[in-house]
Amino acid sequence: MEETSQLQPDLKHEENRLPERPESKKPLEPKNNKRKLLIFTALATLLFVAGATATFAYLRLRTPAKTTEVNNTASQSTTHSAPAIESTSFGNVKAAYVTLPLTKTQADTDPIYGPGQNIATASGHYLLLDPTGYTYNATSNEGGKLLYDGKSVYNGPYLFRFALSDNGQHYLYVLDTDPKHSSGNQDIYIDGKKVQSVSDKEGVYYVRLSNNGRDYAFATGKPEGYLSTTELDKNGSTILTVKNGIEVLAFSSDLSKYLLATPSTSTGEKYDLIANGQTVARNVDFMGAAEPSIGLSFNGIHYIYTDGKTIFTENDATQHVLGVAAMAVSDSGVFSVVDPLSNAIHVNSKSYNLPSSFASACNPGCGGAFPEFAMSNDGLHFVFGTQYPNLWNMDGSTITPVGDIENVEFVGDTLYLYRWTDPYAGWKTYTSKLGGISIKYPSNWTAPASPYNTTIMNGTVQEELMTWQSPFTDFGGQQRGVSMSLQALTGYQNCDANLPIYNVQNITVDGHSLSIVTTASSNEIEYLYLTDTTGLSAGSTLPTCSASADIKSPLPQTKTIQLTVQFVTPCAPGSHCGYVNSPLTPQQYSDYPLVNQIVQVFESVKFN
Repeated sequence: MEETSQLQPDLKHEENRLPERPESKKPLEPKNNKRKLLIFTALATLLFVAGATATFAYLRLRTPAKTTEVNNTASQSTTHSAPAIESTSFGNVKAAYVTLPLTKTQADTDPIYGPGQNIATASGHYLLLDPTGYTYNATSNEGGKLLYDGKSVYNGPYLFRFALSDNGQHYLYVLDTDPKHSSGNQDIYIDGKKVQSVSDKEGVYYVRLSNNGRDYAFATGKPEGYLSTTELDKNGSTILTVKNGIEVLAFSSDLSKYLLATPSTSTGEKYDLIANGQTVARNVDFMGAAEPSIGLSFNGIHYIYTDGKTIFTENDATQHVLGVAAMAVSDSGVFSVVDPLSNAIHVNSKSYNLPSSFASACNPGCGGAFPEFAMSNDGLHFVFGTQYPNLWNMDGSTITPVGDIENVEFVGDTLYLYRWTDPYAGWKTYTSKLGGISIKYPSNWTAPASPYNTTIMNGTVQEELMTWQSPFTDFGGQQRGVSMSLQALTGYQNCDANLPIYNVQNITVDGHSLSIVTTASSNEIEYLYLTDTTGLSAGSTLPTCSASADIKSPLPQTKTIQLTVQFVTPCAPGSHCGYVNSPLTPQQYSDYPLVNQIVQVFESVKFN
């Protein structure tokens, strides 16, 4: 583990006097004395009708016309236990892994959200959309199985949005009754109970849930378009209306305070900053990517925003930057900013240099690398990283978390890291004796005891051949399996050529762009190759030795690797062979469960 040094920034203890949103006053409780009781009794009959009428009118005023149902009794008093963790540490900072019940590959199959968009995390808890639990169809491409700390809380169509309270104790989701989002309602559920319906013509956006599980807020818009009138609603009542829409929105944990950016004009080139109903900054330049443009502390007292060149806190210029990838502000007013173009993280007035690899992996928008950033609430620690490639820095020092990390956050003084399930848990690893490659394979695949060397062509070259055999299982009324061979060569190149290509699948292997090439004969699929050859397409062939099904470019110049999988069936009883080639039809290939496992094997390759 990398040692880390504890930050000691100058904490800002001055409270930010954000304008408070007026709260309704509670009615005074009647004093317990006989005189007022007698007066009340005498007037009760006379006031009954008037009181009922007034109450009915009050309720009509409190309920917006667009709301068809409001039920604000969804909170739970019990504490929800967090999922199991695996404790670790980075230097003097305590850490805990929370392992999600999906692999990254499974999460990638979500056609709507995908990794990073299909999960909410808070205080050691998670809310995760499992795309493997619900079948998408032509009439509803949104839906799924929603997991709260591993337990299914919804499984079906029309799942539209979801959120988790900051303490992780309560969850919210939105179901749209119309898959086209035009003529139905968007129903809001808290902890599984419906609390409100909003017409599709207005919609539900930026949904948030408070720690008490009762209060909720969202933005809702008019049908005119993107830069159009938008209302900010809380518990079924409108608390703010803006005419040009809401670009970014942040709430305090209890939803008592908010901060939002709204375009200053209909062109949307600049934005105004509104805190609790009052404008605190005008005509601020957008930095290009809107998401990290503002931030609000959990307690709602401190805020931070940027125009891409300067960081402002409580309306004062505090730090000049070249770009912003992420930023945060703590309850005590400590702010942190990731400035990848300066290759630095700024914590108040102190800067920490990042390794040069971060600059190449993360431009101001981070190139789709989905940067993750978190700061402890006391402002003493920060962590920043990108998942793909796997680069992480804590308090100015490099750290190496284990697994595919999706989200990070501090809970107290502990760093929580949410990671996808390891798809290779329990698998074995083989490292080539000639060097240059290692590969993972399922533990129930059998392999010979050792490779062998051979002499071929006109001189002595090194060759290493390994073969693995999967168990045979019934598929389509026949025993089938796969055989995989790894051939490593030094000083010679293999020459599989003129093979008809059925399909080409591009994948990333250890940071290199490679392809899985499927070859077929007589419309039956025989082999899968992993290759670095470019320009291949279905219907063409592997034409020559120089465009063969080998891997060359990630390896030293004299080395060549051929990784091949073929579909096989057992030999006839009494014969001495182990298996024979058994091609699959295209439909069988599509349905064969081992195909996904083969892709996992290919993706496990490491070049060294």
